[in-house]
Amino acid sequence: MSKKERILNNCRANGGTTIPIDSFVNYIRENVVTYRELCEAGLKDDLAEKISQRLELEDDQLWINSVQINTLQSYSDYLLYTSLGKHKDEAQSKIDEFDDRKWTDVQSSLSANSLNSYLDEFPQGKHAVEAQGLLADLPWLDTKRK
Repeated sequence: MSKKERILNNCRANGGTTIPIDSFVNYIRENVVTYRELCEAGLKDDLAEKISQRLELEDDQLWINSVQINTLQSYSDYLLYTSLGKHKDEAQSKIDEFDDRKWTDVQSSLSANSLNSYLDEFPQGKHAVEAQGLLADLPWLDTKRK
């Protein structure tokens, strides 16, 4: 029996009362089980509320830290580590701003180095396909300029 099955069976049998709240939060954070699955398996309402509060508090703290640091990495980390994703759209918007700024810089000094730098930082970025195309066309563009 998997860890997930044992956790859900515990919820079905006794509402999850034998598992500490911290453990539930860790299981959710580690993607062993979702909050919804716990509730559907019969997690007691008072435990569900405490877990929900903890997850919201952690999510808010993670977001506050991301905003205070205000880097591409901090917003990427928020998306990677959040359990609830309350600020997912805001984090993605901030990542898009970093992406656009970097792309503007690349366009002002178009070179293999700047294009590769963009692609290193934003391999799945909004402008990645265009950057790859320009990188492929760069030898042609260079001969045209001469």
